[in-house]
Amino acid sequence: MTTTVRIRENSRAQLRELEALTGVGPTEVLARAIDGFRRSLILADTDIAYGALRDDLDAAVELDIEQTSWDETLADGLDVA
Repeated sequence: MTTTVRIRENSRAQLRELEALTGVGPTEVLARAIDGFRRSLILADTDIAYGALRDDLDAAVELDIEQTSWDETLADGLDVA
């Protein structure tokens, strides 16, 4: 399924430039751009959440304890040399 989307002229020029640089078609360039934008939003939200965690000492200590307990399970059942 496809959908027609209007884009600005400067965006069209950038799309053509990216097509030339990557050798992939406009649909793939746009799909990659959208995925990259989505990932950047997720990372920005994650950064905000970790910032809030740094400001909450009790939560930071709780997370550290939990991570330490998970670290101890990494070698469960394995011979440690």
